[in-house]
Amino acid sequence: MNFVRNYAIEAFRYYAIIGEPTEEEYIKTIRDRAKRQVVSVKNALSDATLERMEQIERDHEAEMRDVIAVINTFKRLSVLRQGRNIKRAVKEVYMHPDFIMCNKKGIISRNVSRLSIAYPCGERSIYRWLDMAVEIFAEERGLRVYRKVARKQCIY
Repeated sequence: MNFVRNYAIEAFRYYAIIGEPTEEEYIKTIRDRAKRQVVSVKNALSDATLERMEQIERDHEAEMRDVIAVINTFKRLSVLRQGRNIKRAVKEVYMHPDFIMCNKKGIISRNVSRLSIAYPCGERSIYRWLDMAVEIFAEERGLRVYRKVARKQCIY
């Protein structure tokens, strides 16, 4: 699950870097970027130009799926009982400007410690919230996640 956590962290970071847009704003940005790369000065939309724009959009499909998964993660967190706390933990730990600009070892634990002091809760609760957010992101993105299975449920 460590690879899923790293993937989710990078998706949350990227979402923060691009300014936390809505799904519609982000898709419009991708389409505008494709238009700028393809359309000539004459603004002629030929069949080849349209095909090239579609190809550029396909090239950004994985990026779009990541961003949409992050947006849907935040939507799903909004309906949970602890959703507000989980969203705050994700934003303060993974999407905080100090973390985005710094790749030093231990920055996550430092942000968790800082949040546990500023927000009256334990570090263990924050890590549990972050794990829940990563799990929801993985489900939204369609990543393969192996859940821990109780020994009673295992069939040998």
